[in-house]
This record gives sequence, C-alpha cells and structure tokens, in this order.
Amino acid sequence: QNTQRKFANYVPSNAGYQECAANTKKILESKYHMSSNRWDQYSYALDISQGPSDSNKAAIQFSADHDTSVILSTDPIAPIFLTQACQHQDYYPEWVLTGVALTDQDNWAQLWDQAEISGRLFGLSQLGSTAAMLSTSGEAAKALRGAGLPLNAGSALTYFELLPIFDQLQAAGPDLTPNSYAQGTRSLPQLGSATGADGTWYYG
Repeated sequence: QNTQRKFANYVPSNAGYQECAANTKKILESKYHMSSNRWDQYSYALDISQGPSDSNKAAIQFSADHDTSVILSTDPIAPIFLTQACQHQDYYPEWVLTGVALTDQDNWAQLWDQAEISGRLFGLSQLGSTAAMLSTSGEAAKALRGAGLPLNAGSALTYFELLPIFDQLQAAGPDLTPNSYAQGTRSLPQLGSATGADGTWYYG
C-alpha cells in the first residue's frame, strides 16, 4: 500500500509467450507511461522438472527488486511452484492474471498457495463460470453424454475448444480453402455470452 507499482512478469521462454510479454510491456510504456525501471522479468523453461528451481530463483529476484505486482503470463502449473516459493521468501505481492493458458480457471488457482494469493489475486479472464462449464445439465454434459463420454474438467474444456473449430469449418462452406476458412470465420456472429461457460467469442 502507498507504493508505486513495480511489475514482475513471470513468463515461459518460448517465442509465443515472449511475444505476449513484450506486447504487455510495450502497452504499459506507450499507453500508461510506465518507465522501464518499473518492469522486471523472469523467463522460465516450460519444463515441469525445472519448476521448483526456476520459481525459487524468480521469487528471490522479485523480492530483492521490491516488485509489488507479479504478472502471471504463465502456464497454469507454474504458479503452484511460484506461490510456494514466494511464501518461503515471506514475499506477498499482488498477483495479476492476464487470462492466458487457463491461469484464469478456478480449478487451477485452487492448487496455488492460498495464503499467498488470498485477497491479492485479480485480473482478466475470457472464461465463463467453471460451475456452468461442468454443469450436469449444461451444453458440454449433453454433448458428451450423447457421445458416451464422461463429464470432467478435461472433457468439458476439450468440447469448448473444439466447438469454435466446428463453427469455423461450417462457416467456410463446402469449398475448404485458407481463404474460405478466413472469410467464414470473420462472418460468424458473436458466440457464447458473458455468462456462458466459455465466455464470449467474436472473430469479426
């Protein structure tokens, strides 16, 4: 409290995640006039066997640099290790979600160190309610039951990930080319809803 925010970004070292991290920093600098000395970053390997080691190093770095806010540009498993490592450092920053890679799904956040994130975790999400996604009377349950498949977090998530692909293929029409796929995708109406199980999707 009463401290200017200093951001620490925890991000995998692969190109896709690094591009997102660079975009976040650029927006903070250009749109919100953040000075570069208010940005710290630790890039970790997407290798679960290195998770505890990378998390310990990052927690030491972020704490020593007096970072107030840790941006989770991560996979959903990394915060398990990072929140534990930060608690061992007696370091309790804000935790900022960017809505990437299921870090915004409640089931994953329940695995993170609760004493570390309680009252300090906030941010963006494109997802809807986990309860709606896993509802036994919901859309995914009906579709999975019809296919003889069980309803669980993995199967429901797969269903909602495949659904837009089927919508795109249908919109592309019978002559499937990269161009018809692109045009069909852009022609789709808004899908889902703000209270839907998978949030709102719009490609136009």
